[in-house]
Amino acid sequence: MTTNTFKLLLNVTIEKDINNVLSELPLRQHDSYIDRYHRHSVNLMAICTYDKVFTYVFVGYPGAAHDSRVFSNSRFVRNVERFGKLKYFPEDDWHIIGDAAFPLRTWLITPYSRNINLTACQRYHNRKLSSDRVRIENTFSCLKLRWRRLNYIDTSSISKAIEIITSSCVLHNFCIFNKDYFQEDERNV
Repeated sequence: MTTNTFKLLLNVTIEKDINNVLSELPLRQHDSYIDRYHRHSVNLMAICTYDKVFTYVFVGYPGAAHDSRVFSNSRFVRNVERFGKLKYFPEDDWHIIGDAAFPLRTWLITPYSRNINLTACQRYHNRKLSSDRVRIENTFSCLKLRWRRLNYIDTSSISKAIEIITSSCVLHNFCIFNKDYFQEDERNV
């Protein structure tokens, strides 16, 4: 496989490390909001470009929900499957990169699931995807460092948490569009 085989447009991930920790248990469905780290949280699924701009965010699924469930139930995935890839991608050879938690689709490239007994080409594919996925991980790092409130959202209201997380993503994009790139030594909110 050559690097020119396909164009990579976007990365997608479910960010659990964003620590969308709620200060209290939600009033309903308590257990479904307890994530694998035993925290009360909501999921943030995001798609971003290589210049760290969020092009899609899907916030609010309970923290205990599996990544593939959140992904499959997102409006983006439902619309791509319903209306076709070309409505959402500039060209047919553009794809989204996902991690192993996501189901393989014609428009979503994921790594091979096992690192044992893989061919050299398959191992290269996994290494290439992993290095490309660093971009969205860096995007989330910038988001969390700039908007530190995301580390501990002081509410038991899911709708309020969704507003805070979504607003942070919008403000992140606003900063990027205005060339206000986050510096790690900044002391932002």
